Amino acid sequence: MRNIFKFFFSMLILGLFNACDVDRLPETQLSDPAFWKTEADLKTAANYLYTFFPGLPNTDDNWSDETYARAPNTISDGSRIATATDGGYNTPYRLIRAANNIITKGPQASATGVSAATIDRYVGEAQFFRAWAYFSLLQRYGEVPLILSTLREDSPELEAPAANRDAILNAIYQDLDFAAAKLLTPKTLGATGMAAFPTLPLWPLRLG
Repeated sequence: MRNIFKFFFSMLILGLFNACDVDRLPETQLSDPAFWKTEADLKTAANYLYTFFPGLPNTDDNWSDETYARAPNTISDGSRIATATDGGYNTPYRLIRAANNIITKGPQASATGVSAATIDRYVGEAQFFRAWAYFSLLQRYGEVPLILSTLREDSPELEAPAANRDAILNAIYQDLDFAAAKLLTPKTLGATGMAAFPTLPLWPLRLG
């Protein structure tokens, strides 16, 4: 009986020592520490941003009083009632979070030999999409919280008040300046390139 007790006690001690070695990355799931290593990782992250482009047909013009769809639009005719939550608010912030993730963590790829020019190109894509998201928010809501970094559960920015309109506009133009400087032109990128422009887009001028 004593020998059986010693055996189980030994197995318990051995199990405790083995249980301490748990500092491993998941082998079957994509984890953040294992990401941001290669250009392919940056490209994968940037490709996700394109899923936020609106589908066709785009009927946003029907919100104004300059167009008329097959039926009256509640926004353009003034009868829309504000809802408690709205995809027009939540979706841009999902895009902003994805863009901030690339802007913040993309430079980590330099540790594995990815060139600064390559990193800047993907960061430039992210800054273009972040600018577009804030343009959409500014159009709809005016002053909104300005989030320019990846947040944690305890980040104080989660309870920050809305930024003023000028601060948001400045952030939009700074993002577009960086994107215009770092993104490849359509001629360099080729006919299939999407996030490429040699000059600033015209849509921010509507908010000037």
